Formats: sequence, structure tokens, C-alpha cells
Amino acid sequence: MSPPVFSRPLTFSEYNSLQLTLVKISKILAEEVIDAIDSEVNIPKRLWVRKWIKRRNQLGASNLLLKELAVEDPAEYRLFLRMTPEVFEELLIRVSPYIQRQDTLKREAVSERTKLEPTLTFLASGCNYRVLSHLFRVPKSTISKLLPEVLDAIYQNLKEFIQVRKLILKYIFHEIVLLI
Repeated sequence: MSPPVFSRPLTFSEYNSLQLTLVKISKILAEEVIDAIDSEVNIPKRLWVRKWIKRRNQLGASNLLLKELAVEDPAEYRLFLRMTPEVFEELLIRVSPYIQRQDTLKREAVSERTKLEPTLTFLASGCNYRVLSHLFRVPKSTISKLLPEVLDAIYQNLKEFIQVRKLILKYIFHEIVLLI
């Protein structure tokens, strides 16, 4: 029998962290082996995630600009997202359980923060999906899927504070009449 690897039993969070690290290491090793095989067989590598999107965690607006604004210029942060950093954090806590996803072996999941910030930027500024994609380094197709998901989560969590006017459409002689 081999000696124990750790001097004490691992906590649940340490075990999860270790497991995640091992998954990441195995993913990197698998990619290296596949690259080595592909280079020998001369199979062109298919681009799974664009290089500039891979740098989301280092260079995206969530991890650079908005963190900087929250610390150095809260007034500008408020103009950007239409809320203070404290209100943003409170909203993030409320909607996170509804929008979080697990990482897969193929790619890292988009963080809840990186989902909520483009959504609020969209609501605050009306930026199109391509601008949001470039700013937050999230593919445009992902932006188009995450906006409705995050907006639904916001509505479900804040519906007692949100008033939605209900419109009734009625067709009369091929004209639309709005009854409010």
C-alpha cells in the first residue's frame, strides 16, 4: 500500500478544487497529444474558440475596464451599467443561481459576471451584439443566447419591483388598436 499523498484529509472545497485542477491538466495534456498526432498526420486544426476570445479572462471588459471603474471611478461605472458596484454585486448574487453553468471538457463556461455585465450594458446603451461581443470577448452567438436567459433571471428575481404594462392588441378592420 502506498503512503498517503496528503498529511490530512481534504475538505470538500479542496477536493473540488483539486478535481477541477486535474480536469484542466488532463484537458491540456489531451490537447497536446491531439496536436502532436495532428502534426504527424497533417490534419489542419479546426478553430474551436478564436484566440482573442480565449483571452476573455485577461483582457475582457469584465476583468479590466469594469473592475478598474468600480475601484477608481464609481461614477463612470454607474454611467456604464446604470447602477453602482454595490447594487451590481447584489443583483449578481440574486441571479447567479439561475444563469450559472458548469465548465465542460471542451471549454470553460462563461462566468455569471460576464453574462450579467453585457446584458446591463445592452440595456443601458443599446449596443449591438457585435460591439458587446468585442468588448466582453464573448462570441456574438453566445451574446444572443445569454441576453434572454439573463433578462429572464432578472425578471424572475425582481418581478415585484418591475411593472410591465400589459397591452391588448385588437384587430378592427385590419387596423391595430392598442388598448392599455
